[in-house]
Amino acid sequence: MTGKCGFCALVPGDVAVPEAVAFTGVWEWEIFEAQNKGQLAFGHFNYPVNGENLLGTVAYENITLYSPSEGPKEVFWLPVPSPLYKAATEELTKDLKLKECHSGRCLPGTPKVASVLKASTSDFYVKNKAYGEFLLGKFNASTADSASAVVALTSLSNGKPFVVFQGISNIVGEESSNPEISYIASQNAFVLAAAFINLFPTQRLACE
Repeated sequence: MTGKCGFCALVPGDVAVPEAVAFTGVWEWEIFEAQNKGQLAFGHFNYPVNGENLLGTVAYENITLYSPSEGPKEVFWLPVPSPLYKAATEELTKDLKLKECHSGRCLPGTPKVASVLKASTSDFYVKNKAYGEFLLGKFNASTADSASAVVALTSLSNGKPFVVFQGISNIVGEESSNPEISYIASQNAFVLAAAFINLFPTQRLACE
């Protein structure tokens, strides 16, 4: 899948592998002067001077995780199992060659596989640089996409391990990349995923 990098060292064409993902599009609005305050205070982003804002604050909600092994519990982060994360970020990066060009358009540098702390998922397109910096500063979320947390929640709900590969296609606050760069980002995520699958032995059919 492709993702958008916030205020971080990633560039289009890189592949990010987060340790955990969360739904950051699930908000509870706390009205102005409410006793309970959310993590995102709109007044902090007043321009040209920070101050109070009638929009109040937003609290990021937990989600209920149901799994076969234990009862329902409220969670915010959905962690990638440590063995899979280690395999994806250490064993695959030694000799892996990522794609650099497509249709005559090349990346400005050599793409890399990058381990990042956290990733965010929401159903809206993150384009505002200040919000991208907020996600990084508040949650250590280096990337944003629309699907990773959905895959994670579905996997954990069924007691299955998972890992996330995000091909970086755009940088928050900058002009959107062209289709060739987005294709390279998707292709590199696929290359990493294919190499990851090949790490595990497959059972052969008796007729082979």
